[in-house]
Amino acid sequence: MQPVGIYANNGLWYCPAYCFLRNDFRIFRCDKMHSATFDHTNREPIDLRNIHLGNKESLMQRSGGSYLKLYVELQQEGVNQCEAHLWLKNSLHVRADGSGWLDGSITARELTFFASFILGLGNKATIKEPPELVGKLEKLISEVIKKYGQSNSKGLSR
Repeated sequence: MQPVGIYANNGLWYCPAYCFLRNDFRIFRCDKMHSATFDHTNREPIDLRNIHLGNKESLMQRSGGSYLKLYVELQQEGVNQCEAHLWLKNSLHVRADGSGWLDGSITARELTFFASFILGLGNKATIKEPPELVGKLEKLISEVIKKYGQSNSKGLSR
């Protein structure tokens, strides 16, 4: 891998990097890395001088994957929650009344992550695009309901 940078989010450290094994950009969780060694294969590094943590869109475009348009309407409380996440800086837009929206691009492999993130925003967010994200969110909600529906049938109090 060839790192782009490192950042923390919700108490975890992440390292976006170009992965030579997959020939694509990936985000690695630092606590999941067991070791790192110097590459002795004489592989040429790729030119990443214009890629940094603040331009994720450029990083995504370089990877050549398929992208989905992301558009999520946010109530003021949703905007406040999103402002705490630096990785949303370029996608978050705020209106004068405090409400706002997320506007950007995501890859298909990011759908599960974004569904979990938006679930955490509760009814303070409304997905407008992509429909695949709505489907992932519905599946996630269904799994949560199923999990806790089973727990309640075993006599757990609400």
